[in-house]
Amino acid sequence: MSLETPPMKKSSKPGRRALVPVIVVSVILVVIAIPFLYELLTFDPRQQETQVNLPQTDEELEAEAAALLEIGDPANGDALIEKHGCYACHRIGVVNGIAPAFVDMAEIAAERRPPLSGPAYILQSILYPMAYVVDDFDPAMPQNFSEVLTQQELADLLAYLTSPDAQ
Repeated sequence: MSLETPPMKKSSKPGRRALVPVIVVSVILVVIAIPFLYELLTFDPRQQETQVNLPQTDEELEAEAAALLEIGDPANGDALIEKHGCYACHRIGVVNGIAPAFVDMAEIAAERRPPLSGPAYILQSILYPMAYVVDDFDPAMPQNFSEVLTQQELADLLAYLTSPDAQ
């Protein structure tokens, strides 16, 4: 008679000890993810404290806008709008909650933020988009146009946007 013990079957289920590291790692990931999820779900850009450093007074904006309009070429401004993808948000004739259309922009801009003229307001909106955000629109304007655009490009954009051809 043989006293051999039959071989034990290996269970296909992991033991409790094998699950402990998985549980610990899962708990750590959840604890780390909670603050990020909270921020993501509660973020409202309009409630964020934004420091807008305006290096120009209203008078300086007016003077710069006037000087830029003297050298600006509206035809080049139209091409720059295409180049920089502005129509993605400023869709022709569409009020989409992201940005206003360019149609009648000069007239609308002239009334948007007194005492600024239309060209000065448009210039401020391009260079310092967080200085004044219109209630019905999100603050989605790129923040780097003051670094990306040359003076001539800025002049051309301003000339186009204040022209009756702006669409």
